[in-house]
Amino acid sequence: MFLKLYKYNFKCTIYKLLPFLITLPILGLVIRFLNEPLMGSDVQIYNIFIVLLNVFFILLMFGLIIYSAIITIIYYAKSLFKDQGYLMHTLPVTKHQLILSNLLNYFTIIVLSYLVILVSVCCAYAGETVIKTIYEGFIYLFDAVIESGEVINVTILCTELFFLSIISSISSVLLIFLGIALGHIHSKNKNIMSVIYCISLAYGSSIFQSTFNLTTMINLASQTKLYLLYMMLEYLIIASVSYFLLTFVMKKKLNLE
Repeated sequence: MFLKLYKYNFKCTIYKLLPFLITLPILGLVIRFLNEPLMGSDVQIYNIFIVLLNVFFILLMFGLIIYSAIITIIYYAKSLFKDQGYLMHTLPVTKHQLILSNLLNYFTIIVLSYLVILVSVCCAYAGETVIKTIYEGFIYLFDAVIESGEVINVTILCTELFFLSIISSISSVLLIFLGIALGHIHSKNKNIMSVIYCISLAYGSSIFQSTFNLTTMINLASQTKLYLLYMMLEYLIIASVSYFLLTFVMKKKLNLE
């Protein structure tokens, strides 16, 4: 049932992204074609047009990431706390499945958006010279790591950074989910209260992070790998508390419209 719920959530959100997902690669191919040098009297106008088109292309990529996050969060709020929430909460699924399916849907959409952006950038700019430069840079860094004898340390560091980025992202999304749920406890001004709760939770988590970082940086400033582990613990605490409170609100305090 969890997979069916996840597929349903994904279908409901992906359709809203299709214009972006289709337009970006096509626009990348257009830019690749138009970036060819032009000879003639209208070169100045042509160059201005190409610059504006490239700026629009970059802004569209940033817009895709922002829009992807916004529509998945709005869908979470509508599907669980608006009219559709009555149906969702009567399904034979647990509150954990409802939360995790929306969380997985969020990250699926975000990862898909980044992949489309990567493909679009390659379509627009990744010529033979660029690919060769990137490849040579990667080989140079790889050889430098091998020669330094720090392969294990670098691998551990990269792994920690990877998991840190995932855990921090999960904690941030769960804070937003919690803020929306808390906002819908109230009988009036639910959307406004949701925003207030999200801001308050973000501020509270930043205070916790600042305090946590201050106490650990003094002793771990020179131990990068250990400090990253402490940061992961910090985000795990935020994510765990957010998830616990979210499930509690959805089970005990839910006030659907």
